[in-house]
Amino acid sequence: MKSFGNMLNILIIGVGFINFLCVQGVTLSLKVFDQEKQPVQQVDMTNPFIVEVAVDEDISEKPLIENLEHIEVLEESSTMTVSLIGSTKKSVKRFIYKMRALKPGSLVIGPAFIKSKNLQSNSIQITVSASPVYTSQSLQLELIINKSTVFVGEKVPYAIRLLYLENEKVPFVHAIDQIHHENITIENTQGPFRITYEKEGKKYSALEWRASFIPNVAGLLSIPGVKAVIENKKKEESFFTVFFGNAVRTLISNPLRLEVQALPPYNQPVTAVGEFNNFQVSVDKNQVKQHEGVSLLLKVQGRGNIQAIEAPSLQIPSTFKEYPSSQSVENYKEYDEKKFEYIIQPTKAGLWEIPAQTFIYFSPQDKAYKTLHTQPFTIHVIANDLSSPVVLEPSHKKEDKEIATTALEQQKDPLLITVPWIRTIAIPYTLFIILLGIPLFLLGSYYGISTIHKYYKSHTRVRCTALFSQARKKLKKSKPLPHPLVIYEVFKELFQNLYKAQLINFEDISEVNLLSTEQLNKEWKHYWEGIVQSTFDGFPDNRNFAAPLEQAFQWLNLFEHVIKKNIQ
Repeated sequence: MKSFGNMLNILIIGVGFINFLCVQGVTLSLKVFDQEKQPVQQVDMTNPFIVEVAVDEDISEKPLIENLEHIEVLEESSTMTVSLIGSTKKSVKRFIYKMRALKPGSLVIGPAFIKSKNLQSNSIQITVSASPVYTSQSLQLELIINKSTVFVGEKVPYAIRLLYLENEKVPFVHAIDQIHHENITIENTQGPFRITYEKEGKKYSALEWRASFIPNVAGLLSIPGVKAVIENKKKEESFFTVFFGNAVRTLISNPLRLEVQALPPYNQPVTAVGEFNNFQVSVDKNQVKQHEGVSLLLKVQGRGNIQAIEAPSLQIPSTFKEYPSSQSVENYKEYDEKKFEYIIQPTKAGLWEIPAQTFIYFSPQDKAYKTLHTQPFTIHVIANDLSSPVVLEPSHKKEDKEIATTALEQQKDPLLITVPWIRTIAIPYTLFIILLGIPLFLLGSYYGISTIHKYYKSHTRVRCTALFSQARKKLKKSKPLPHPLVIYEVFKELFQNLYKAQLINFEDISEVNLLSTEQLNKEWKHYWEGIVQSTFDGFPDNRNFAAPLEQAFQWLNLFEHVIKKNIQ
């Protein structure tokens, strides 16, 4: 009995000692992973990586990590896991940070500290590459430009490139951002384009979106990386991808840092920034009557901030009046073209020379101001007969005096016209009223038809706006718990209503061919096929459908714009 008591005491002491070790053995560890949760020692400046700080205790205090001067923290979160070891409960709190390196070379991350517990973790040394580190396990998102120094107003091409191995399936892009900054203007967004190339002995494929931006303010320009929500489709479907879908991930590209220089001083007004090679002027006629309008067209061609170019002030004689009319932009493969149309009106007869027009621009390539000139030309203005008053010479003949007296009397009666060399014609008042009423009737008819057309057009636009607003409201109600069936029913009902309102000439949504380019129509069909498949083939409750819902709002905006534009 005594030996049993001794054994029981030893057992109690042993359990207490184990519990003491579990309580006192709190550790703090630091690890570095890639986005696939694989341990890494090499990262790059393009793609984010994961830093995990784990502590064997449930604490609320966040760890303090040292040596982050050249590292940007993008996101942070925490998780908690609890496990039982015998009768002992063990808690592990993990603090997870998504980071990106800002400087190439060798960097040390850590150690991490929790001051209240007097805990210190290990530190990890990593190697940072300036160019992307490609692996078969990850997708890469790059933000690419070919310049590090630009000028204010210069058009800077850039590309957003999503890289994947050539033998992999094309990833499905749920959403992708464009660059955002208050001091730049985005132009000419195109894509995606599929490209292939070889790098470091491997063949890669990519989806590439292309655009241009124009910086508006001088100084250091820092543009944050763009985000893309993608679904990496596996080459072979598995049990898990069939029932739970492929992995949806958010990628963040590298940021951009540019030096934006101010234009050098110049003593004349500068029209544009870029590379321009053609400046022309033309008129619709070179011989006109006095006070008759002439259409004058200025045309400039090249590459640059062509959207921002304002209508130049014409150099014309003082006897001409100038009326700016319209302007338009055309984008071609080799150049952009902007047209400015004016109406000029000569007020005096004669042969008038229209001098050469000038176009001054700054060339970023040559870092110099340049001037283009048009050729001068002439316009022959013919005197208008009605503008030359008839002067009657005084006469002492009795017949002339009688004609003059009769003419003065007839000024009181404008319906009786008598001129010495023209036969006198008396116009009855009834005929005069009829002749006067014909143009008034035609004018009133035109105004009435025009008013009816405007009312119909306005009513149709209001009806179109109401249908799209109704569709948006239904989508917004589903935001807390988005589901593909909601998107499917909203679009089906919308297109049926548009067809009934005679705003479109088809009812089947799969036949949509409204958009301006074949690429946009293909993207819509691809998106709609995904919605239909998710609706009828089943949709897991645990899968996030927020990105397709946001895309639905974007498609609604695009369709509304196109349909309103086509309303005649």
